[in-house]
Amino acid sequence: MGARALDTCATVIFRGLAVLRGLALVFTVAYVAIWWRDWYGVHPWRLLGPALVFAWGTVCLIVTARRTPSRPTVLGHVAVGCAVGLTAPWTVPDASLGDPSSWILITVMLAGLHAVNALRTRWSLVALTLLAAAHLLPAYQHRPQVITSTGLLLFTGVAMRQAVVRLRRVALAADAWLDAVGARARAEAVAAAQARADRAHERFLHDTVLNMLAGLGLGGAGGAGQAGPEASAALARVRERCQRIVAQVERMLAGAGGEANLSIGPPAGPPADSDAELARLIAEVVEEAGDDGLAVTVSIERVEAPRWARPARLGPPAAGPARREERLPADVVTALAAALREALINVRRHAGVAAARVDVARWLDGVRVEVRDEGAGFDAARFDPARPDEEPSQDAAGPAVRADRADRAGEVRLGLRGSVHGRLADVGGWARIDSAPGEGTTVGLHWQAPRPAVAGSPDGADLRRSYERAARRAVGVALLAGVAVLALPAIAYRGHSTPSLAALEPIVPVASLLLWAVVAAGAGLIAAVTWHRPLTGPESLATLGFAVACVLAGAATTSGGEVIRIYNWAGIIAPTLLLFSITVSQPWPRWATAVAVVSGTALAVSLPRVGSSPLELVRLLGTLYGFSTLQLLVTVAGPVLMATAETTTRAAALDAELGAAQEAAAAVRRDRARRLARLDRDVLPLLRAVVDGSADPRDEDIRRLCASRARALRRMLVGSGGRAGPLAELETAIDAAEARGATVVLQVAGDLAAVPREVREQIVDLVSETLLATPPGRVMVTLLCDGAAGEGYLSYPLAAPEAAATGLDWPAAPVGAGLDWSSVPEPEPGLAETGDADPAGPEPAALTVRAEQDEDNAVVELRWPALAASIG
Repeated sequence: MGARALDTCATVIFRGLAVLRGLALVFTVAYVAIWWRDWYGVHPWRLLGPALVFAWGTVCLIVTARRTPSRPTVLGHVAVGCAVGLTAPWTVPDASLGDPSSWILITVMLAGLHAVNALRTRWSLVALTLLAAAHLLPAYQHRPQVITSTGLLLFTGVAMRQAVVRLRRVALAADAWLDAVGARARAEAVAAAQARADRAHERFLHDTVLNMLAGLGLGGAGGAGQAGPEASAALARVRERCQRIVAQVERMLAGAGGEANLSIGPPAGPPADSDAELARLIAEVVEEAGDDGLAVTVSIERVEAPRWARPARLGPPAAGPARREERLPADVVTALAAALREALINVRRHAGVAAARVDVARWLDGVRVEVRDEGAGFDAARFDPARPDEEPSQDAAGPAVRADRADRAGEVRLGLRGSVHGRLADVGGWARIDSAPGEGTTVGLHWQAPRPAVAGSPDGADLRRSYERAARRAVGVALLAGVAVLALPAIAYRGHSTPSLAALEPIVPVASLLLWAVVAAGAGLIAAVTWHRPLTGPESLATLGFAVACVLAGAATTSGGEVIRIYNWAGIIAPTLLLFSITVSQPWPRWATAVAVVSGTALAVSLPRVGSSPLELVRLLGTLYGFSTLQLLVTVAGPVLMATAETTTRAAALDAELGAAQEAAAAVRRDRARRLARLDRDVLPLLRAVVDGSADPRDEDIRRLCASRARALRRMLVGSGGRAGPLAELETAIDAAEARGATVVLQVAGDLAAVPREVREQIVDLVSETLLATPPGRVMVTLLCDGAAGEGYLSYPLAAPEAAATGLDWPAAPVGAGLDWSSVPEPEPGLAETGDADPAGPEPAALTVRAEQDEDNAVVELRWPALAASIG
C-alpha cells in the first residue's frame, strides 16, 4: 500500500507553507510600499533584492501548490535564505536591519521551515544554524532586535521540527496499521470471494448437472419400452438439455465463462432495462417449466411508490423531485430468475400438482417474485437456513430406506438453502418460504435497494484522533518551550521600560518577572490540559481571556513605541503562544475569532502610541502578521491534517479493495479451473454418452447409474453423510470408481480443516485422477493430519486378474505419481496481486509425492510441510 499517510502528511504541511509563502509575498509588497518614499524610491536599485525574492517566492508558490518539493528544491530554499540574510545591509533600510518585522526574517524563516520539514533532524538543525548565522552576522550591531529575530527564527524552526517528528510518527504508525488492515482485508476478501465462488459452483452443479442426473434417474426420459413420436420428442429434449449443460461446462473449461455463467442470465454488466430483462428471464423459466409439464400463470404488477412508506412519526417527506426507480443490478436479476427456476423445479418434483402461479411486484426501490402452489406442502421450519442440519433418524426402517430418505431431504435442503436462500443472500436479498403439510407452499423472493452509506469510517476517525493528539502535544511542548525562552527578555529587559501606568512604577524592577511567572503558570496549566484532551468551549474562552489580559498587561508595563518591540514580549509573543492551544482544540470559526479578538486588542492599545514613521508602521504590520500566520502554521500541522484522515483511510481502503479483488480473481480462477476439471473427469462422460447416443437414458442400468451419480454429487454438495467423509469433493470420483468395481476406503486422522486449502485441493486432484485410472480392487486412502503438516498414503492394485483377463490396459502407476511437486517453480511475485496469474499455470509447491511398488500394489506417499499453511 505504501506510505500513503506519510505522503499525505508531507503534502498537507508543504501546501500550508505555500499559503504562508503567499502571505509573505503580500507582506513584502506592503513593506516596500511603506518604505518607498523614505528609502526604496530614493535608491531604486535596492529593489533588486525584494524583486528577486518576490519572483523566487512566486515560482516556489506555484510549484509547492502542485507537488511536494524535492530535496534539491529545499536546499535551494536554504541557499536563497542564506543569500537574503547576508545581503540584508544592501536590501533593507539600516533602521530595519535585523528587525523581526522585516521581509528578510520572513524569507529566512520560510527557508528554515522548508528545511525542518524535508530534511532529517541533524541536517535540518544544520540548515537552521546556517540561516540563523546568515541573518545574525550582518546585523549584529543592531541589538536587541537582531537577537530577538534570530531567537524567533530558531524557536520557530525547532518547534516546527518537533511537531513534524510527532506527526510523522503518527503517519508512519498509521501506514503500518493501514497496511496490516489492508492485508487482513485482502485475506478476508479472498476467502469471502472463494466462499462465494464455492456457493456459486454448488448452485451451478445443483441447478444443471445434479438436476439433470436426478431427472434421468427418476425416468425423465421415459421408460425403455416407450415408442412413438412423443417418446422420441421427449428423448430429443433430454439430449438437447444434456448437450446444453455439457457445452456450458466446456465453455467454462475453455476460459470463456465467468461467475455469471454459473447461473442463467446475462453477463455481469448492468442491463439497459433491468425490468425487461427480468421479465424475459422469467418467461424463459416458465417456458422450461411448461416443457416439463408444469402449467404456470404469471402476473406482473408495477407500483410507482417505495415499498415501505415513511413512518408517520417522522412526518411527511420533504418536498422535492419525485423519487426515481432503482434499476435492478444484473446479478440481482440473474439470482431472482435462477431462484425462481429452482422453486418451480421443487413444485414439479415434490408438490404433486401440475399448476403453479408466479406473481411479480415491482416497487420503485425493490422487487418481490412470489411462487404459489396448492400442493402437498412440507414443514418449512426444517429447512430454515439458520437451523442446523438434523442427524439421520435411527428408526426401524432399513439402511436403504434411511439412506433414500436422507438423500431426498438433502436434495430439498440443498435446493432451498443454496439455490434459493443462498443465491438471494449473495446479492443482498432474502427469501421467505411459507408452507405446512397439506396446505401448499408460497416462496417469496425479495430484493430491496440499499440505503446510501453513511459517510465516515472508524479507521478515519482513529487516524484523525491520532493526528489530533500528536498536534495537541506538539503545541503543548511548543507553549512550554516558548514561555521558557521568554524568561530571557523578562530578565534582560526588566528595568528597561517605563510603565504606562503610574501605579506600577514602585515595582518596575520586578514587574517583568512577576508577569512572566503568571504567564508561565497559566501556560503550564493549559499545556497539562491539552496533553490529555482538547480544550472545551469554556476553557478556550478562559484561555482567550488570559491572552487578552497578557496584551493589556504588556501594554501597561511599556510606554510609547516600545509596545510593538521585544520589550513588550508579554503583549506580542505570549498571546501568540497561548492562541496555539485554541487553534488545535476548536473549529476554525472559533479560533479565527480568537485571533481577531487578540489582534483587535493589540491594535487598540498600540495605535495611539505609535507614530507615522515607516519603522513603527512596519513593526505594527509585523505584529499582526505574526498573530495570524503562526496560527495558520499550527492549523496546517493540526486541524487541516486531521481533515485529511478520512480521505487517507478511504483511499487506503480502496487500494486494499482493488488488491483484494485482483488476488481474489486469481484465486477464484484457479479454484474454478480445478473444480471444472474434476467435473469434466468424473461426471460429464456420462452426460456426453447420453448426448451422442451411446447411452440410452431410458435404459434401466443407465437410469440407476445417473441416480447413483446424482446421489454422490448431492452428498458432495451437502458435505456430509457420504463415503468421502471430510473430503466431500471425492464423492463423484469414488462413485465412478466403485461403478467400475473398485472398493474405496478413505481414512482420515486429525483435523483435515487445519490443512491449507491449496494442499487439500492438490490431494483431491491427485486422488481423483488416481481413482479414475485404478483397476477393480481395493483402494486405500489414508491421511494423517498434524495441524497444518501431515502425510498420506494411497495404495491400489496394479492390475486385477479379472481385468488382465479382459485385456484392459490399466496403468502401472497413478496419474501424477513420481512428480515432485516441490520442484514446480513458484510464480513470479506480484502475479496474484495484479490479477494476471494464469489459473492453469504453475502453483506454489505444497505437496510432495513419491510412488513405489509393493508386490502387486502401487503405493503413493504424500507429504506436506507446515510452511504450506501460508500458501493460498
